[in-house]
Amino acid sequence: MSKKKNINRMNTEKDLAKLIEEIKKHNFKSIDEINAFMSNMMGQSLDDLPERIDKKGRSQDLVYEAYEQPVSKAKKLIK
Repeated sequence: MSKKKNINRMNTEKDLAKLIEEIKKHNFKSIDEINAFMSNMMGQSLDDLPERIDKKGRSQDLVYEAYEQPVSKAKKLIK
């Protein structure tokens, strides 16, 4: 698999993780509430969602970011 495909996959994983975090925050009671939320998200960038601030989420985001960087910068982000 090429580096570009891996980066795209990593970006997709990061965006999906952010979306799942946002869904969890709303504590939806029904599928209709989730569908309404998703309808409102249509056309919006997932970049507009807040960054994850919990330790696990932030660590994962740094790994995603490091993957896109040159090796020297990636090592600094991972530390």
